[in-house]
Amino acid sequence: MIVSHRLALLGAWILTFTLVGCGGGPPAPEGGPSAQSSTTSHGLENKVVVYSPHGKEILGEFKDRFEQTYPGTTVDFLYLPSQQCLERVRNERQSPQADVWWGAGHTAFIQAASEGLLARYRPTWSDQVSHACRDSLDRWYASFLSPEIIFYNRDLVEPNEAPTDWGDLADPKWEGQILLRFPIPSDTMRAIFFGIISRSLAETGGVEKAFEWMKGVDANTKEYVSGGELLFRKMAQRLGSLSVWTLSDIMLQKSQYDYPFEVVFPKSGSPVILDGIALVAGSPHPKAAAAYYEFVTSISSAVRLASHPYYRISTRRDVPRESLPEWMRNLEYESQPLDWGLYMAKMNEWMRRWDEEIKGQGKRS
Repeated sequence: MIVSHRLALLGAWILTFTLVGCGGGPPAPEGGPSAQSSTTSHGLENKVVVYSPHGKEILGEFKDRFEQTYPGTTVDFLYLPSQQCLERVRNERQSPQADVWWGAGHTAFIQAASEGLLARYRPTWSDQVSHACRDSLDRWYASFLSPEIIFYNRDLVEPNEAPTDWGDLADPKWEGQILLRFPIPSDTMRAIFFGIISRSLAETGGVEKAFEWMKGVDANTKEYVSGGELLFRKMAQRLGSLSVWTLSDIMLQKSQYDYPFEVVFPKSGSPVILDGIALVAGSPHPKAAAAYYEFVTSISSAVRLASHPYYRISTRRDVPRESLPEWMRNLEYESQPLDWGLYMAKMNEWMRRWDEEIKGQGKRS
């Protein structure tokens, strides 16, 4: 069933499995090394290492804010795509280098938790998010919601001609006009493809309808680009008319760079990625890590991240509504219920099929 959501109503959520947790104080993270000698007046280690795909603007600003709040503790961040965050944490498990992993789709955190890569930590605000926005063993929590949407360049597409749903992207009239992020390493593109596959399974019992759609979209795709920032630039340069991405990022591009983008909420529903945060098991600076985790997920940080130029949609129910941008206060969209367990089990297989059978092979004669 497709459920309509307002931002304030996060309690009834979209996931098909239930995760339980409860409120509590901020205990020290489990699974880390024994306490190290404190070197600052705040009782923290003198360093915290963060892996994140959130972008250098967010990471740089929150480095400065944290270091001003906790003098003597330096934030070192490494900006990595979300899948590379997982790979790096996995490869370093015998000698962890990171303390905090901030940002990636929740499926990456589910995988990391299943491999024992994440420490248990219950944040002070754990009772302010829905059960679906946290791990039952407190190994990860979701800090942002990321609805997936269609967007277009309004200089090239009239509003009354724009697509209204995912299926429209396979219409031959858009041939040569679509730009897409290369799907295999992208959480966003994987979630969108999984939404189409899920709908095919519900309607037909199989995935062939979804792969026919992918073939049609491939025929309309002018180029698969290597990253989100390149996608935005090329769309703004009128090298493509249509694309798909995450709502917050498109609102940021519109506001920060005055790009001529317009958003379409697909009428059949949007996959919604939960963007997570976690402490790395065995991290070298556990006290500073817990302080950074609390700092970047606080109400004041949620308000800052919701505002210009970041426009991140917080999962916290206690963020004052009046502190949010007007468009976020009144946000309505249809969220598509998805079986993320099925995603974990089958999505790599389906992406291999896309790579072998669909990519570059849908061109019309």
